[in-house]
Amino acid sequence: MHQPNLSPVPDSGLYVLNADYATEEYNTSVPAYFLTDGASIPVLARIFIYDPFHPLVMGPAINHDWGYHNHYLPRQEIDDILYAQLIANGANKIKSFAMYHAVRKFGGGYWANDSDDIRKLNILYCLCKDSSRFNEYNFPVGDL
Repeated sequence: MHQPNLSPVPDSGLYVLNADYATEEYNTSVPAYFLTDGASIPVLARIFIYDPFHPLVMGPAINHDWGYHNHYLPRQEIDDILYAQLIANGANKIKSFAMYHAVRKFGGGYWANDSDDIRKLNILYCLCKDSSRFNEYNFPVGDL
């Protein structure tokens, strides 16, 4: 799995995707300009799991975040893809299993897009609507 092209957003704790990030084997394409906080790994768990921006988790985390924003598949499938991509990317199986179960147990509260998520999706939509890859992004147009 190739690495996403990211740049830090000053004073925000976020990174912006500089170019589309596509993983053909799972039919996902995350648009350039998408903002991410990396893998949502609690500070204490980072000792045992990974840093949120570790190369083994960054690509799968971006795809997972995008799936939680656009709902192109049911939540269970998005979480299953996260696990499969972690393993395919070379992440430790036990750590991947722990991450998978964490998103299954605690990710439900992040599934619904709040007003801030919708605002960000609207901005991203405007930035990407003329892209030749627009249909691959699976924007939740009805929700915007």
